Amino acid sequence: MYTMASARRLGTCFGCLSAAPPEVTMPFEPPQWAKPGPLGYAQAADAAHFVAAPLLASASAAMVGVVSADGEKFRWPGAAVLALALALLSLVGSIQFGFHARALLYSVGDLENWWGQEDLADRRESLRLRQRQDLERWKAKIDRAVWTYNMGVALLGAGVSLCAAPATRMGEVDAVFRWLAFGVLGAGSIAEFGWALFARRPVLWRRRPGTHEGE
Repeated sequence: MYTMASARRLGTCFGCLSAAPPEVTMPFEPPQWAKPGPLGYAQAADAAHFVAAPLLASASAAMVGVVSADGEKFRWPGAAVLALALALLSLVGSIQFGFHARALLYSVGDLENWWGQEDLADRRESLRLRQRQDLERWKAKIDRAVWTYNMGVALLGAGVSLCAAPATRMGEVDAVFRWLAFGVLGAGSIAEFGWALFARRPVLWRRRPGTHEGE
């Protein structure tokens, strides 16, 4: 016979069956080998400094030649050439900084390939210390590479915006669109300058509370 007492007992039984097991938290064990965080940052830096930066530097060099040869077609050819030349130097500097930084970034898998498992086991502590030291040096150098890359992009945008400004002799309608292009490119360049100056990369390595290295 189904009664309130049996219903309570049945509900209690279902509650026992559906109760979640107590959560077991494992103690955190710090990684034995140092690694960048986020883990994909090294690949992103390689793409920026060894793919994007050479292309942007080539574009800056080409634009310097064009503006220098046809200065009468631009409103401020001298300022445009200066901005583009500074962009070229900054982007080339980011490639150089990135090259020197990349030589200091390697993983335990790279050490196993070069040393072999037996030699790695014999020199494990010394190689682990050396890998951590090299990673810290990589962080310092990649910060410089990122800063010069961001400055190069900002200067390139400034140079292009100066090129977009209408020449003194131009139709009224065309001049309006050229001024609009100048304003949009100038605003983007200012935003990139702000990013380069105030969002420096060292904050990337400061761990947030409750996180661990590599997270």
